[in-house]
Amino acid sequence: MLKGMITCSSCRRKLVANVVRGRLQYRCRMKDEYPGLDHPRSLSVREDQLLPTIDRWLAQLFDEDHIDETVSSLAKVESNDINTAEEMAARRTIKECDKRIANFETALGVTDDADTITGFARQIERTRAERKNAELRLRRLTTGKGLTEDEIRAVVQSLADAVELLAAASPQDRRRVYEAAQLEVLYDHENRRAQLSVAPRVTGGVGGGT
Repeated sequence: MLKGMITCSSCRRKLVANVVRGRLQYRCRMKDEYPGLDHPRSLSVREDQLLPTIDRWLAQLFDEDHIDETVSSLAKVESNDINTAEEMAARRTIKECDKRIANFETALGVTDDADTITGFARQIERTRAERKNAELRLRRLTTGKGLTEDEIRAVVQSLADAVELLAAASPQDRRRVYEAAQLEVLYDHENRRAQLSVAPRVTGGVGGGT
């Protein structure tokens, strides 16, 4: 249900889903693929450990006591004429690329294996291309008018109705709710902590039992 939504806080790569002893978990494969990098060796988290926390957080975010604060917070993001979501994403990509390039270059300095060196060199080339694209995207971006507070409230309310049904929802409908909320999980393995965020920008229902 969380495929593509969990990011490793150490390297900013998406965690990969796999089944271990019948339980779905998500793990970062960076250390497996690039042993020379400064990265936790074993980094994984079980889905069944995350879901209850996510559902409780979403329920609180959209309940009657917090919905006004949630709408206000999202409206401030929408009305920010300097740091649009797209600009922030591009800047974040550039920063992450710089970190990855530095890690790859460090790893290159501690290996003499020709195949490993070639692999790192290709990763650096790809990451530099990714960084260049982000730079170009950042240059092209222009700020525009975002959703009004009333529009945001309508989106949030539709999500609030769906969140109430999460416990009994099918895995497919549950994922639709997470996708509609644009749920993102930044997993910090060292502190065993998951940082959650949402940024709903949809303008309709999320399907399923809404």
